[in-house]
Amino acid sequence: MCPETRLAETADINEIADLQARVWQDHFLRERNMQVPMMRRTGRNLGYYLGKEPGGCFVTLEKGKIVGSIVSHVWGSVGWFGPLEVDPRFQDMGIGKALVLRSVEYLRSKGCTTIGCETMAGSHRNIAFYQRMGFRPKGLSHVMFKILGQAPPGMRLPRGVSPIEQPPAAAKGMWGSILPGLDYSVEFDSLRKYSLGSAYGADREGRAGHAIVHTHEMFEESANAVLKLMVAADIGAAKVLLEACEATAMAAGKTGMFIRSYDLTPPAITWFYGNGYTQQGVSVRLILEGIDESGDINHISCWSA
Repeated sequence: MCPETRLAETADINEIADLQARVWQDHFLRERNMQVPMMRRTGRNLGYYLGKEPGGCFVTLEKGKIVGSIVSHVWGSVGWFGPLEVDPRFQDMGIGKALVLRSVEYLRSKGCTTIGCETMAGSHRNIAFYQRMGFRPKGLSHVMFKILGQAPPGMRLPRGVSPIEQPPAAAKGMWGSILPGLDYSVEFDSLRKYSLGSAYGADREGRAGHAIVHTHEMFEESANAVLKLMVAADIGAAKVLLEACEATAMAAGKTGMFIRSYDLTPPAITWFYGNGYTQQGVSVRLILEGIDESGDINHISCWSA
């Protein structure tokens, strides 16, 4: 009997979290000979993923048990997927390929003209899998981390930064200069719907910027925040937005901040080092079809979940 693939449902969240934790642990044991603790995603994190694109999240079942899962993400003209997980006992059976094909079909149906993903640069197995499916490696995303101090009494935002609920008026023009049709609106909507953190806008003498920080991190019992998105017209706006996001994380009791920065768009990786960040890992971006990001806008985001 062939495995069944269907749309993921809210009722699947706990089982998906269990599957992903097993796959993550197996990956480190198999490829790095490291025994790591089980890292389980929170229900809110998976609910956020499924809620953004309910028609693009799929699970594969064997005898009624979930043995594979994939999540699709749509940012206007840009579509990407992740995480993709297949139970170690059922790998090399075509399940991962079938899930990717379902996601790609969905992303095309949503009008995405650039489709890709990111995977760990050290995983030759994963990279070879995507290359066999026609994906082309393009650049590197650097996983950056900073240990945060304790929040000072009465947190204050940097001058020129204020909380926002919707993307500022200049946002879509800035996004389009990175990649035509790029649209992060869904991330602002999800931020509010799932209470994931805060969004900020900066206006420094007409040079605008905006950022989203998730203080609800993706894994259970995590003490870290994540800079989900930053777009800034100049490095000064980027600096004050980063300071605002770090202050928000500290006020929420977080002790660390994660950032993923893509090689092909500024700021340069040295900027993060200068702001107290160290490199924790590297992912490779792969594109199946369409064009990659470019331009001079300071831009922090990634195609990785």
